[in-house]
Amino acid sequence: MQAARFPYKPGRYRGVVRTVDLAVYADSLAAEAATLSARLERARGRLRQAGIEREAREALPAEVVMRLRRLGLLHTTVESHATLEVEELQRSCAAVEQLQGWVEARLEQESQAHGDQAGIEAASGIATTPRSPVSRGRVQAA
Repeated sequence: MQAARFPYKPGRYRGVVRTVDLAVYADSLAAEAATLSARLERARGRLRQAGIEREAREALPAEVVMRLRRLGLLHTTVESHATLEVEELQRSCAAVEQLQGWVEARLEQESQAHGDQAGIEAASGIATTPRSPVSRGRVQAA
């Protein structure tokens, strides 16, 4: 019985697999970056809302503030905690961005070392994705 022939040399096949693995990882990182970006925007929104509520508490009579709190319309969000959350999420976004850049550089190196990118994408069925909005600098530090 004759062994089936594989169109790639073993070394080239490993390179293609490595490229596919990097592309899948890059996609996973892009999803994580999008999730962090959404969390960051929600945290920024909470921080802005806390500032508005603080102004309202200062401007309105105490009895009105108490009634609004009971209704759940004014919260006692500690702005310093919200600020810390925003800062932590910004650092996390920056860390993921750095990892994305490294993975994309490795992906480019592997692609160049083992053939053209279009052929690898066609063979794998996975296209490399552009970097997320976070990594392209659309999400800026506050």
